[in-house]
Amino acid sequence: AEAEAAFATWVRARTSVPTIRALSALAEERRSEELDRLFRRMPLADHERELVEQMSHRLVAGLLHEPLATLREDATGDADRAARTLFSL
Repeated sequence: AEAEAAFATWVRARTSVPTIRALSALAEERRSEELDRLFRRMPLADHERELVEQMSHRLVAGLLHEPLATLREDATGDADRAARTLFSL
């Protein structure tokens, strides 16, 4: 019974996958746009550009970690609806 309940919760939480993908894509698009803008204004050596890109990836991943974890565990759909509203997804 416990395994069935866990599986049912997992299945319900899967409905958040499109929101997770959309939010991740939105964040990546904004990250990329900002990097492009920065690199146009600030000429950097290749290794410097790589460091800035790595930092931006870590920053976005760190900011999205908790919201995405919450969406992955969202069995009721409440977090999914909230994320779609908050981020206009």
